[in-house]
Amino acid sequence: MKIFDKKKWGKEYYKKGKEKMDKYRKEWSERNPEKIKSYKKKSRQKRLENGKELAYTRRARLGTYKNGKRILFYGIQKRDFPKDNLCELCQEKPIRKSKLAYHHWDDDDFKKGLWICWECHMIVTVKERNKDIDKIFVKYLKIKQYGKS
Repeated sequence: MKIFDKKKWGKEYYKKGKEKMDKYRKEWSERNPEKIKSYKKKSRQKRLENGKELAYTRRARLGTYKNGKRILFYGIQKRDFPKDNLCELCQEKPIRKSKLAYHHWDDDDFKKGLWICWECHMIVTVKERNKDIDKIFVKYLKIKQYGKS
């Protein structure tokens, strides 16, 4: 007498059903590109309308590295975001993706940080790692001017 294994049957049924639905969704998407475009547009508009919530999430989350591992902190208090959306170092609007990054230097007090553009963030990061930026930049200018020798 064969014993019915409900768990095994359920997993197999789910797998077959999933494959079938994935195939159906792909075919439907290929047949209806206008609808897909319309759905994506509506979804984007909805996200933009809900910008305050997205901005809160971005401003209450922080990623950092400790002992070589990436750690994310949620629901934290950072310094207030600049109302004029200008980098706190160069006082310019960010070029890249029009976003400011939060650079902090104390994992115990997240309010010790700055809202800075991507370019300034790279400079600060390199300088904090004790790299001699001036020496690197002089070398770069020589290579740029005379070509690599």
